[in-house]
Amino acid sequence: MRESGGYLLYRVRDFTPTCLEYVPDSARWQATGGDVASEATAAGEFSRTSEYVQFANGGGVTARPFWMTAEYTVKCDATQPNTGLNAGGTWIKRAPGGNDELGNRTMGPQISVQRLGTSLLFHQPVNPQVNQQITFNVDANNVPDSSEVAFTANGQPIGSGAVSAGKASLQWAPTAEGVTTIRATFAQTATHGGSSAERMVTVSPVNEDSAVDVDVAGTPKVGQTSQLTASVTPAGAGGTVEFLANGETIGERAVRADGTATINWIPDAAILTTIDVKFSGRPGVNPSAGAAPAFTVEAADPGAQATSMTLDPVASTTVGGNVSLTATVSPTNATGSVTFTDGDAVIGTAIVTNGVATIQWTPEAEGVRTIRAEFVPSGNFHATEARTQATITPKVVDPVDPDPTDPTDPGAGTGSLGSLTDSLGVGAGGGASSLSSLGS
Repeated sequence: MRESGGYLLYRVRDFTPTCLEYVPDSARWQATGGDVASEATAAGEFSRTSEYVQFANGGGVTARPFWMTAEYTVKCDATQPNTGLNAGGTWIKRAPGGNDELGNRTMGPQISVQRLGTSLLFHQPVNPQVNQQITFNVDANNVPDSSEVAFTANGQPIGSGAVSAGKASLQWAPTAEGVTTIRATFAQTATHGGSSAERMVTVSPVNEDSAVDVDVAGTPKVGQTSQLTASVTPAGAGGTVEFLANGETIGERAVRADGTATINWIPDAAILTTIDVKFSGRPGVNPSAGAAPAFTVEAADPGAQATSMTLDPVASTTVGGNVSLTATVSPTNATGSVTFTDGDAVIGTAIVTNGVATIQWTPEAEGVRTIRAEFVPSGNFHATEARTQATITPKVVDPVDPDPTDPTDPGAGTGSLGSLTDSLGVGAGGGASSLSSLGS
């Protein structure tokens, strides 16, 4: 709100709808010749109710000009298209007593409120047998706690899970075999857009037992890359194998059609070592575990310098977003390159400069991804590796709904409450709106 008349102001009230929640300590105001004031610097001049924020000064201030701003969090229901919510108005008292007033509480512009966009990340369930109980797990982005996520199997309702701290789950025991489409849906509300996600599970009548073993290529040596190959029986694509060295996870790889899965391993100590493998199972085939005979890792080549590497934590992002992957190699004079991988997929390779290698990554699949960095030396240095995890979520899309108060398909869209689409300029009554910014 800005008033540029040349008279004294004693009180200013900035009215807003009650669904706009004032952000504490966001109000700012300034009279002619004065400093910008706030709740912290001039608490005696400021007060607020559920209807308005107020500036008051018993001695009056010169309005040439006077301005006041405040920020709000939008808690309003979405508005109908081509209509809006009145943003409020300004009431001004120019005299200590009496009714010498200007403005009114509805002089502000009409604003449109959209729903807040949501998304669901549905983690891939295991493939069960008939009557085997499994758990569906969903990460719910922007979905309020206590909201319900409904689940269906081939279109038939099977239950729902309440959202708590951004997560919802449901246990389910299938009664029939076959490929089943599981759909998780958060239905659109007055304030939040709807969203959904699907996963396929294969229900087997009775699973077949499996076996897995692992082969270690050559004689592993400290600071050098060795290849580990797991073989699953019966052969077939599907499932993953987790590789471990003395109980510590090396990584996880997908099983190919020939039943094999491979991973590189860089030992860092010349000790007695056991390589274990754990097969996750696949549709119709049970999980299993195996191990290679214990062996002693050979010492590093004489004169080769030991190295270590750390991989920076990866910020959570959405599918299609741009993420920087940064590996730091020690010592900083180590020469070579770092190859970054997302599971079996190679993201790319970067040259190490002053101990740092960085590459840009655009994830194409949602889920919790394991990022691995492998340092390949070009001089007399040890190879080394590092791992971290990245959570990749589905995109959140603002809803474009022809009738946001009566959706015909509440589970099909995604959306965004909290953006106020109209700028707050001159109101219908001719005065300037009092809202400088509106938070979501």
